[in-house]
Amino acid sequence: MLQSEVMLNPQSHVFNGGALPAPQIRRLNTIFESFVRALDVQLASTFPVKLDARVVGAEQQSFSEFTAAAAAHACRLSLSLDPYPGNAILELGSELVFALLGALLGGSGEPAGAAAREITEIERNILNEALPTIVDALRREWARFAEVGFDYKWAATDPQAIPSADEPVIVFRAGALTLVVPAEGIKRMQAAAPPRSVNPRDMSQRTLDRLRAAQVRVEARLEGAGMLIRDLLELKQGQVIAFSHPTDRPVDCAINGRSVYKGEMVTVGSKVAVQIGAESGEGTGG
Repeated sequence: MLQSEVMLNPQSHVFNGGALPAPQIRRLNTIFESFVRALDVQLASTFPVKLDARVVGAEQQSFSEFTAAAAAHACRLSLSLDPYPGNAILELGSELVFALLGALLGGSGEPAGAAAREITEIERNILNEALPTIVDALRREWARFAEVGFDYKWAATDPQAIPSADEPVIVFRAGALTLVVPAEGIKRMQAAAPPRSVNPRDMSQRTLDRLRAAQVRVEARLEGAGMLIRDLLELKQGQVIAFSHPTDRPVDCAINGRSVYKGEMVTVGSKVAVQIGAESGEGTGG
């Protein structure tokens, strides 16, 4: 379950040019939350890796305040804000980094005790394979606010590609991800953005696009046979259990445990398959 809370200092930081208004930060935090949700689905279906997707919130601070409280051994990407000036930072927590590395090297993708160390150059090169998935998800969701290039590089390889120490930034935090965006860049994006209305059809399409990568469990169900416990205990290898399901009766095709279709059992090569027929009442009942 994702949880989100926008955290603002009661004495909201006043930077050169003034603080960003809380409603704008809340809007951007909603976009960040959508990014984390979409990435959670994408990583689970692509690698697979389970993302700590608990969204904590957002706050305004200077970049030096962020670095002083940043997690040790986290990996940072510098993201270009092109066509706007400046760079953002996307910080990947060590648990996520080592889970991705494990999956890319053929492991389970489970964060089995992340190592408390910096990653090596070889590990960084391996991790490069997963970066397009992460940055593309951010680029798609951020486009709801502004079209930004988000060309990325490892911050460790280019110290100049990060905000200056006293630069005001907005920090968006989730369990395994932190996004740091210069406040001035956000102001430039807002100023350049033309007013536009929200099309519900577009919103539905974005939701559908995020769901396309999700995996579901598909099962074909036969009506089972009734058995006495004594008969069950006496079952031996090679015995045949006759089901009470006639061969010409459709079977239930269930999606994630819910009956959605009726179908006919067929064979495809050496495998058993289900030819989809009509929708079942359970799947269409809301």
